[in-house]
Amino acid sequence: MEVNENISSVNQSATSDEYLVVLRLSIAVICILSIIGASLIIITYFAFKDVRTIARQLLVNLSIADLITALANLIGLLVNFEKYLNSNVIPKHEQNKGMEIFCIIQAFFAQFGTDVSILWTIVIALYMLIIVVFKKIDLAEKLVP
Repeated sequence: MEVNENISSVNQSATSDEYLVVLRLSIAVICILSIIGASLIIITYFAFKDVRTIARQLLVNLSIADLITALANLIGLLVNFEKYLNSNVIPKHEQNKGMEIFCIIQAFFAQFGTDVSILWTIVIALYMLIIVVFKKIDLAEKLVP
């Protein structure tokens, strides 16, 4: 009976470890693709003057927020904070205070980027509503600085 429980816990641990590897790899790929995509949008906006419209400016603002989010999430993935800040593994008095501050800063930027991204999406939706539904292009352009 005891042998079966040990084998079961080993298999469960291996499955859990494989799951975490796949999860971390998929998150890394998503973050890298987001960084590349947002960077390309930002670079093309500043490289080509003929594409600098108000709609593209809104898209660049959204891309900057997405870039901040993707970078913060990638940093959080690479640093592996739970190794440093898990009180079940390391007693609280032995935890790395520098890593705790870094974790807070990383979490702030991840949340800030996400919140700003949501707000810019709302601005884009309102901009499109005014242009497409109400057909008031002049009003929409006045609302965006």
